[in-house]
Amino acid sequence: MSLNTLIRTPFLAATVGAWLVAAMVSGCGGDSSAQLGQVDIIGGPNLSDVDAPDAAAGDVTVPPDIQGVDTNEADVDPADVSPSDVDPTDVSPSDVNPADVSPSDVNPADVSPSDVNPADVNPPDVNPIDVGPEQECGNSIREGTEACDDGNEDETDGCLNSCQNAFCGDGKVRLNVEDCDTALPAGQPGACPITCTSNNPCTPSVMLGSDCSARCAISPIGRCGPADGCCLPQCNANGDADCAPQCGNGVIEAGETCDSNCPTACTDDDPCTTNTLVGNPNLCTSACVTGSVSDCGPSDSCCPNTCNSINDGDCSVRCGNGVVETGETCDPPGSCNTQCGDNDACTIHTATGSAANCNFSCSFVTIASCAGNDACCPSVCNATNDSDCSPVCGNNIREGGEGCDGTDTPAGFMCSTDCVATRLPTVFRLNDLDLRDPHVYVDFGWLGCGDMTDNGAPFGLAPSVNAQLQRSITTDTDDPPDGFLNVSLVTIFNPLNIGVVTAQPFGFLEGLCTSPMSTTTCTSCGRTPTWTTYTVSPATPASDTARACLGPRANTTGGYTPAVTTVTATTQQSCYVTAAGAFAIDVAGVTVPLQFAQIAGRFSGNPPVAVDDGMIMGFVSQAVADTILLPDSIPLIGGKPFSSVLPGGKDNCARHSDLDKGPDGTTPGWWFYFRYVSKQVPYTP
Repeated sequence: MSLNTLIRTPFLAATVGAWLVAAMVSGCGGDSSAQLGQVDIIGGPNLSDVDAPDAAAGDVTVPPDIQGVDTNEADVDPADVSPSDVDPTDVSPSDVNPADVSPSDVNPADVSPSDVNPADVNPPDVNPIDVGPEQECGNSIREGTEACDDGNEDETDGCLNSCQNAFCGDGKVRLNVEDCDTALPAGQPGACPITCTSNNPCTPSVMLGSDCSARCAISPIGRCGPADGCCLPQCNANGDADCAPQCGNGVIEAGETCDSNCPTACTDDDPCTTNTLVGNPNLCTSACVTGSVSDCGPSDSCCPNTCNSINDGDCSVRCGNGVVETGETCDPPGSCNTQCGDNDACTIHTATGSAANCNFSCSFVTIASCAGNDACCPSVCNATNDSDCSPVCGNNIREGGEGCDGTDTPAGFMCSTDCVATRLPTVFRLNDLDLRDPHVYVDFGWLGCGDMTDNGAPFGLAPSVNAQLQRSITTDTDDPPDGFLNVSLVTIFNPLNIGVVTAQPFGFLEGLCTSPMSTTTCTSCGRTPTWTTYTVSPATPASDTARACLGPRANTTGGYTPAVTTVTATTQQSCYVTAAGAFAIDVAGVTVPLQFAQIAGRFSGNPPVAVDDGMIMGFVSQAVADTILLPDSIPLIGGKPFSSVLPGGKDNCARHSDLDKGPDGTTPGWWFYFRYVSKQVPYTP
C-alpha cells in the first residue's frame, strides 16, 4: 500500500499521524515502535493538551505568542520535545492534517507491523503492490492471503492474476476446465449460452451441461415422421408431415396421381369408350379417365345403348328397343295392335304387317260424302245436309235451335259462346267536344294573360284548347298515319231503350275508331268500359214544360260565353242522364280524371242515331290538379301543373278565380263542364 493511500485511509490516520510526529521530534532513526504510544502531537490546534508540569520543568518552552490555533510548527523547537513530553491519550485522528505530511517525513525503519491495527484496515485500502516483502502476488510464491501464485499473467489457468484460485463466475474461462463463464455478459466471447438455435431444422442445436459447463451441441434428426420442421432426404410426404410432395421421387404422394410412371397418352380399341388424358405427367398429376360414349348422333362407329337408328346413324333398327324406328309401326311388340278397328263409323280399314316384327298397321279410308243413315257425319258435313250430324255451336252455321253461330249472326246482334244471340249495344262516338267551364288562362309575358279556351295564343304560337280537342277527335295526325282517329270517346247503351225510364247499363270508353271520321267503325281495343247506369226522360207533351236531365250545379260556373246550359227533353226528343261515376277525359293531351261525373244528352232521331245536345260534368280537386303535369310538348305551359292554367290555381295569371267546392262543400277544386255532339257508329266489343 502506498504512503498516500495510508494517509487518506480514515482508519489509519491516527496511527500514521503519531508515527510522523515521533519522527519529526526525534529527527533520527531510533526505535519508533517504543516511542509511538508516548508521543503527543504538537504544533496543531490542541496545545491545551500539553501537560502543564512538563512545561514548568523546562521540557517544553511555549513562546508567549503561541495561543490556540495561532500556533504553528515553526514556533516549536524539536530539540525541546521528547517522547515523554507527549501523552498518547491526547492524540486523535483529527489532530493530523494529511496535507502537512509528505513521504519524506516518514522513515520506513520506524514502522513495524505492531503499529497497525488490523481492525482499521479494509481490503480496498490495501494495494498489494504497497505491501511489504512479506507478500507479493506474481512472484511464484504463495504468501499471506494468497490462494495461489503461478508467477504468470495467464487468467485461463487455475490461478488468477489476483493470486486467487479460478472459480465458475469469476469472469474468466478456465482453459480445458470451463466451456464458458456465467459472469460474462451475454454476447461476449466466453459468455454462457442461454438458448441454442440452429438455422437448419434437420440439425437442431441443444443445450448440454450447466453453469460454466453449458454449451450448444448439434443433434441431427435421424428419423422420418415427427413434426419437427425437418424433411430428411430419405423421407417423403407420406411418412413425414414436414415433407412436401415431390414429383419424381418414385412415391405417389398427396396431390399426385402417379410418380415416375405417369401416362402421356390414353387409347383403347373400343369406339364406345372415351379415354382422356388429364393432368400433367411432368407434375405427376396425369391420369387416364375412361368414360362411356353417351351422345347420340356423331358418326363415330359407336351406337350407345341409349341410342337408336333415329338419333344415331351408327345404330340399326331394332324391334324391341321401345322406339318406333323407320319401317316400324310399333315397339315393343307388346304394344302393337293385332287387329284393326277404331269404332269410327266414318273410316274403312285394312290390316298389314305383324306385331312380332313391330310393323303391324291398319290403313284407313275416311268417308267424306254427306249422306244420311250411315252413322257417319263427316267433318265437312253439318246438320243441314247430313241427317247423321247434330247441331254444333261454333261451326259458323246456324243449325237446329241456334239463334246464331259465329259469323252466322243476325245484323244488330252479337253471338255468345253457346250460340245465343243478344242485341248489340248502341254506341255513339263524340264528334265534337268543347270545354265550357272553367276557362284556361295562360301568361304570355309582356303580351299579358290570355284566355286560350276558344282563342289561340298570340302570333299563332298555339291553337286554342277547344281547337286542339276538335283536332284530336276528328283527325289522324300520327306520322305516319296509323289509320285511327287520335281520340275516340264513345258512350255505350246496353241496350238503348228510350221507352224505359228505369236505370239501364251505360258504359264510357276511349275506344279505337278508324279514320276518316265519316266512315268510322269502333272497337273496345280490349279495354274495359267504365260502367254505370243511365235513366231516360221521355219527350214531353207540347203543353208540358221541358224536363231537365242535367244542369250545372249552383254557383259553379264563371259566366263565360257561351254559357253552360241545362240538357232537357223536348216535345220531339227524350234525354238521358247517367248516375254519378268516375270518368277520364283527354283534354288537349292532358288526361283529366273527373270525380262525381255525369253524362247527359238529348237524343236525335227515332230510333236515336245521334246526340245533338250533350254535357259532361265532373269535379277535379285542387290537390289532384296540382299533381297533373302538362305535357312538355305544349308550348308556353309544358311541364307546369294543370292547376296553373285554371283561374284560382297556383301561379295562374287570371285576375279572377273559378275555384269551386266539391260535393262535401269543403274540398277546393273545379267543376268542369263540357258540351258534346255524338253520332251512332258500328261497334265491336
